Amino acid sequence: MNSVISTRRFFLPTRAALACAALLQCLSTGVLAQAAPAADAAAKAPALSRTDPRFIWDLTRLYATDAAWDTERKAVLAEVPSLSSLKGTLNTAAGMRAALDRISALTQRLQRLSVYANTQQSTDNRDARNQERAGLMRALAGQFSSAVAWINPEIQALGSDKV
Repeated sequence: MNSVISTRRFFLPTRAALACAALLQCLSTGVLAQAAPAADAAAKAPALSRTDPRFIWDLTRLYATDAAWDTERKAVLAEVPSLSSLKGTLNTAAGMRAALDRISALTQRLQRLSVYANTQQSTDNRDARNQERAGLMRALAGQFSSAVAWINPEIQALGSDKV
């Protein structure tokens, strides 16, 4: 049985369709009502400064300050475009090792930056600075990935005998 009665100009919903719509409205209102206390609880969460220090990440071993993190991020960002100069250098063992060592070293720096940014965001996602830092890190990781996208095809093109 159709839930809609067709007329020439418009569609009229049947009683069953109207009842379903009413039920869905009631259910969605109940779900939203249950979500409201969770939002209130988040707003009432203690400020990070009042949180027991035992439950806050000590990231000073990675970077002493946010400014130190940003300085390193800018240094890595400045180095990423130079990775394109490694294209075409993988055809010798020495060239491949030099290129892979350089990419690996930059990858380690990126991972350190990423751990700091993402852990800061996890510590307090309400802080816009933490959100911005994590966003900057995602952008940098994307630029790095684009800058080294050539490496796998170039290694494959060398062939298994050469590699």
